[in-house]
Amino acid sequence: MTHDSTDAGAYDGVIRGDRGDQYQPALDGVRAVAVVLVLLFHAGFAWMSGGYLGVSVFFTLSGFLITRLLVREQWASGRVSFSRFYFRRAKRLLPASLLCVVLIMLARQFGEFSHVESLRSDAVAAIGQFFNWHRLAGHSSYANLFADARGTAVSPLEHYWSLAIEEQFYLLWPVVLVGLLAVSRRIRRSVFWPIAFLAVAFGVAAPIIAAVAGPDAAYWATPARLAEILVGSALAVWLLRRPVSSSRVAHLALPSLAIVVAASVLVPSGRGPAYNGFLPLFALLSAALILALQVPGRVRRVLSASPLVAIGKISYGVYLFHWPVFVLMRQHGWDLTTPTGFAIAAAVTAAIALVSYTFVERPIREAKWQPGRTVMLASLGAGITALAVLFAPTAAPLFDVDEQALEQASIRPVTSLAPLVVATTHPATTTTTTTTTTVEPATEDSDFDSSPVTTVEDVPTTTTEAFPTVLALPPQPSRPVRILIFGDSTAVAASNGLSAWALDHAAYAQVTTKWSPGLGFIGDGVDTTFDSQDLVPNARQMLQKLPDDVRALAPDIVVLISTIEDVTNRRWSDDEGTLTPTDPRFIVRMTDAYLTIAQNVLDAGASRVVFVVPPIPVAGWPQLEMREPARYLAQHDVIRSVAAELGDRVVAIDVDRWFDESGASSNATIRPDGVHMTSDFSRLLAEQFLAPALIDAALGLADEPASSPSP
Repeated sequence: MTHDSTDAGAYDGVIRGDRGDQYQPALDGVRAVAVVLVLLFHAGFAWMSGGYLGVSVFFTLSGFLITRLLVREQWASGRVSFSRFYFRRAKRLLPASLLCVVLIMLARQFGEFSHVESLRSDAVAAIGQFFNWHRLAGHSSYANLFADARGTAVSPLEHYWSLAIEEQFYLLWPVVLVGLLAVSRRIRRSVFWPIAFLAVAFGVAAPIIAAVAGPDAAYWATPARLAEILVGSALAVWLLRRPVSSSRVAHLALPSLAIVVAASVLVPSGRGPAYNGFLPLFALLSAALILALQVPGRVRRVLSASPLVAIGKISYGVYLFHWPVFVLMRQHGWDLTTPTGFAIAAAVTAAIALVSYTFVERPIREAKWQPGRTVMLASLGAGITALAVLFAPTAAPLFDVDEQALEQASIRPVTSLAPLVVATTHPATTTTTTTTTTVEPATEDSDFDSSPVTTVEDVPTTTTEAFPTVLALPPQPSRPVRILIFGDSTAVAASNGLSAWALDHAAYAQVTTKWSPGLGFIGDGVDTTFDSQDLVPNARQMLQKLPDDVRALAPDIVVLISTIEDVTNRRWSDDEGTLTPTDPRFIVRMTDAYLTIAQNVLDAGASRVVFVVPPIPVAGWPQLEMREPARYLAQHDVIRSVAAELGDRVVAIDVDRWFDESGASSNATIRPDGVHMTSDFSRLLAEQFLAPALIDAALGLADEPASSPSP
């Protein structure tokens, strides 16, 4: 579409003397500040809980720059060249974006990001610029991205949601803007007003979307975020019509910047304005900062400093590459909230971004290609990326759930049960052998030999770990011990090995597992660590149904295992506030809950209840509180006190102590995500400690089965 340039200048409010087309280094400084806020937030610093607001700053700045570019082009030439705009965007954004996806897929070939089940579909959504809708369709939550230990199962492409929103805006905005320019010319009014109307309309829509579709839609849905971009667009048109000349405007810069940073520190990560649809109000702060930087001032001089400008110039690459770098480093045990960890992660990110900018982005951006060649090369790049996605290995689960073994080992229904006694007249004893064993790192195709193996002197210590504590198997019982395991994902990880062991020792045990992710035994309160509103619904139902399961299965012992959910921060009332597991009031409630579940199981007919004292996770939790050993030790003390209070029908088996004594706690090959055991090691645990201890508990042969034998 074309318009007369004179009319465009008159009615679009473009002033010939405006300097808005000149490069403004302070805006690169704003980019630098925004991307640093995001990096600190994604690193997991608790004091930067609202660092995601840096993305909102990017949105407003993008709307400002893109709209200014389009309106000035329309004024200068009388038309907006859609082809030139889209080709410029493709040359500017696609090279680094596709390179990032390709590098992630290559890393997958070498075993990295191997636990991300959705990586292929994530890559397709990233390439297709609809990642935000992909996440919404997958029922994911931005607030829970950081709940996974070490980032092992978090997609390295999660951050493409914001790029998708911007690209969707870039796709539609030139056409919409040209239409608005045409309308404003006919009615002889500035185009500022229809753009401002759109910004207000989408700003009003954002909290409505939050109320109707939920907090994730408020954060991820494009209509809920458009107002932040349109605020920048409206500012661009306003400044083209009325360039700022008063130096007093510069006084807005410091308070605007200070409030942006303060909000990034004070706003919570999983709730608040971002999830209630009120980020358009925050966009006004970003717009005030951009406005203030249009005239000279101290803040503009600071933001124009060379180091900040340099970061701003590569900020696109920094944003693209930082998240996969952070995820990868967490996966390998790095704590990014330490000064060293964050400095190394930031340096690696900056190095990759600088290489990308120097050798990929800038050469392509500055190349004088015809549109046809741009389309050809963009198609080639997309094709190469698609091949990398197509041939990427399938995901390996965090831990295998051997459904077949769990089913085959399960408790068999019977009409009556004979008493459970020792089948031999020989006395049963619990002994400690001096055998030293080794466990090799788990591989997908390895055949696991659970028998004790003498350590070979020449085996490299980097690939093996000695386990000197082995519990002898008691004499065979008169019938298989009926074992019901109930708990969270760590329960089923332990049950993998126990079920496999039971299949090989059918005369000793039958094992049925009832589990749910996030299942804890405290049946009330609100988990505030992971910003969940309540227990996992399935977990609550399972807690209520447990006595019925006991009556139906008639187990000899019920094994209770929960590692994470009961040691998160929790709030029971607003007056009381949030409590930690080390708080005496929390401990009282946990003790009551554990006494209740144990008594309910006993009343339902189980002969014994076994609480497993779970090994303390070694994950680099982004939630700093989850790294505190004290909260896990508080749970362990509660387990022991409950076992002592209820007498010999409730016992505690101390797997945590066995982990410590055997050296398993620090072995990263045993728990790749820091929490869940591999199937191979779960079988070793069952063979050497857990199965003998449970048989002992069922037969009543061990006075104190809570303790593993001393080495």
